[in-house]
Order: sequence, then structure tokens, then C-alpha cells
Amino acid sequence: MEDYFFSQDKNYLLKKAQQANRDVLLEKWVLQSIKAYMELHNPMGLVDDFVRSIMGVTNYKTAFLEESYDFLAASYRFLYSSNQLEFLWDGRSHQQKYQDEWETQLDHWIYGLTRIDNINRPIIRACVLKDDSSMLLLHKNFSRAILKELKLKWDGRKKSLVKAA
Repeated sequence: MEDYFFSQDKNYLLKKAQQANRDVLLEKWVLQSIKAYMELHNPMGLVDDFVRSIMGVTNYKTAFLEESYDFLAASYRFLYSSNQLEFLWDGRSHQQKYQDEWETQLDHWIYGLTRIDNINRPIIRACVLKDDSSMLLLHKNFSRAILKELKLKWDGRKKSLVKAA
């Protein structure tokens, strides 16, 4: 699909900023999931076979999170952006400013989302353990939990996000 925006449109710049470090941020999300899992389910730091299997993985399968990342990016544009560029006095480009703000908000969301078992367990299962069984069900439940947490809902008729009542 082609974008037909003015190249200096704020939403276009924001979308570019959100895609700039996508792979790094997806891996950061998986690492935060592992950290949250260890804090919540293994606070004493005991090392068993399961913990060894989680800690032994260094190459994560982040494809599971890609659609959710795009969803969070769209949610951010829906909830926190306007279409007006602003004057920047600190010497940064708009691209860098939006990238920094997006990463800060994503870090905040990721921290909260990884503390919820219905969201964190599928990440561990799909990205770290690379378990592909029942992926569709995992993804559907995962998306539902994220919508609930962000207090948004998907309007199928309009095919858009709306704020939940």
C-alpha cells in the first residue's frame, strides 16, 4: 500500500519514526518479558530446567510481536498525536523527537503489559520457546488482552479503533 501523504506531515514522520528501530524494540520487548517473568514467577532466582531453557535462548523469534507492535504504533498515533508539527528548539529533528517519544511510551506500555500473565506468557511461549502450536488462538487472546489494557476496542463496521466506554 502506498502512502499519499505530504512528506513533512506529522503522522507520516511519526509512522517513519515508529518503524525506524522496530527490530530493536521488538527484541527489547522480548527481553522485558523474560525479565518480568523472572520477577513475577521466580523472584528467588532459582534455576531449573525451564529457566535454563529461557536463559539459554539468544535468538528470539519476534514475528509473533510484529502485528502487535504495529497495533501499538497505530494506537499511539490514535491516542497521542495531532497533525500539527511544532517548533523544536533543542536542535533535534522531528524524526528524532518522535522516535524518542515513541520509544518512551512503548517502554511504558511494555512494562505494564509484561506484568499481565495473559500477555506475557504467549510472548515467552512464541518468541523465546518458539512454540508454534495454536499460534492463532494465542495471537487472538494476546490482541484482546492488549485492547482491554489500552481501553480501546476495534469497531468492525468502521474498521478502526475507538475508545472503549
